Amino acid sequence: MSSQTKSLNAEVWSLSWPMILANLSIPLFGLVDTAILGHLPDSRYLSAVAIGSSLLSLCYWAFGFLRMGTTGASAQSHHEDSSALLVKALGAGILLGCLIFLAGPALRSVGLSLMNASDSLQPIASGYLYWRLYGAPAVLCSYAITGWLLGQRQARWPLLIAVCGNCANILLDLLFIIGLEMNSTGAAIASTISEYLAL
Repeated sequence: MSSQTKSLNAEVWSLSWPMILANLSIPLFGLVDTAILGHLPDSRYLSAVAIGSSLLSLCYWAFGFLRMGTTGASAQSHHEDSSALLVKALGAGILLGCLIFLAGPALRSVGLSLMNASDSLQPIASGYLYWRLYGAPAVLCSYAITGWLLGQRQARWPLLIAVCGNCANILLDLLFIIGLEMNSTGAAIASTISEYLAL
């Protein structure tokens, strides 16, 4: 193997491993919520969070282009253009996030109907989604920032962002769910605050 190939492999690995770890940390949000809510006597809270999280994942997945598109554009931009690109991407994230929040009542109604949530689960899941949708601008802005950082070959920052967000979520879950006994609403508020802290 030539020294040029070794150098390229090392560069690819240095960009890859932080993103691998960052992506592995993402399910921790759901795992922590599940672990804590699963110990509550009423299983409806866990079911409501599972339904709400699934709907949010599907909704945010549709805006994954904000991260991937920003990565490509950031990698090709010159130093002077990269800051302007970040501002545009953040503007798009804020706008799209606000639109998702404003469309929240329709998203909750249609989404819960499509998920066939039972009558006893619908109000709990709707309340969970209500609080989580406040975090939509933060989530989409984080997509934009992550994409921009990756394009700038700064792969360790997204890992740090993910770790900090997950740690905050764990602590806030313990506070709101266990300490303040807010159940699924506490899980939603903890996740939303964590999303803004990560941003």
